Amino acid sequence: MRISLLFLVSVLAAGCSSGQSSQPIYLGHVATTSGPDRAVGEQEVLGIRLAIEELAREGINRVGERPIFVKHADAHGDESAWESEAVRLVSVGRVAALYGGNTAGEVQRLERGRAPVLTPLGTRPRGSSDLVFGIGAPLADEAYALARFAVFEKDARSAAILVDERREEARALADAFADEFQKAALEKHGKDSVTKPERISLDKEPDWKALEQRLGVLKNSVVLFAGSSQDFGDWRKGSSVEQLVLFGGDVTSLRATVPAFVVSAFAVHKELPKTETFAKKFRETFKEEPTVHAALAYDGVRILIDAMRRAQSSEKLLDEMRQTKEFAGLTGPVSFGADQQMRRPVFVGRVTGSVFTSVKKYDPRN
Repeated sequence: MRISLLFLVSVLAAGCSSGQSSQPIYLGHVATTSGPDRAVGEQEVLGIRLAIEELAREGINRVGERPIFVKHADAHGDESAWESEAVRLVSVGRVAALYGGNTAGEVQRLERGRAPVLTPLGTRPRGSSDLVFGIGAPLADEAYALARFAVFEKDARSAAILVDERREEARALADAFADEFQKAALEKHGKDSVTKPERISLDKEPDWKALEQRLGVLKNSVVLFAGSSQDFGDWRKGSSVEQLVLFGGDVTSLRATVPAFVVSAFAVHKELPKTETFAKKFRETFKEEPTVHAALAYDGVRILIDAMRRAQSSEKLLDEMRQTKEFAGLTGPVSFGADQQMRRPVFVGRVTGSVFTSVKKYDPRN
């Protein structure tokens, strides 16, 4: 913490509080923006670009007389490069804060830059310092929304969970979903109808055919897959299960050959005019559809700049980030909790191919 604050003093020095300096303030963004896995990073770059352009038109892209810009760094799909790029942006590029990290490993490496990190993850990695803030869909809310959707929208009465026990976030999601499913089933169907979800652990090299046979015998109403998007895709290629299928995990590279329901932190929603306006501007400017990655990057940069403008000094930046309450995000007011994870609405929707279609919105619970 001492190191980061000393650094921030050098970046946001006198001009930030006196307004006399016009030297720019920089934010940093690390992502993979080249190669076959560039899609997420490219969407983030476009979301950030749109946010900066809009803030400039509104005249609020600065602290005092100091304009704010974003420096982008390409990790080239190499997880180890996230640390070196973060360190370079902080020590050489003099950025005041970083945005990025779609996996726990990436965030942990960004944190070693010793500047505040805003990540689109829904759960801050275990062991994270108070430099890390998460703005994605919280894991607990993801489990809650999937369970409520299955029980109340699809009338599910029993569930099976395929879980990759090697992945911490998959285990946590499976545990939370099992609890929420039982609560929802009790609420709707009564005590006599509540059964504990069947938990099936995935091996390092799963036998998908054997799993299909087991699921066929169980005949549960819904199947939750808590694991990697790669394994999910491998399973669904030859899957013939008739149950409702939910996916809980990293949707970064999810490609569902058969429709599946997932949770997203963003959706274009008719009851949320900002989402429709954002999507329209994005299409007009970049000639493509925005994804959740573009939307979170757009909101993320605006959140960082809002905190900077309120802080007016480096010493108060982290405190002001923690004090972000009822920020006017694309999907409605959002706030950081005491755990530095954002409280936000989430959306359950259908993924076919790579296209997400929202079905149901769930408001934050606290």
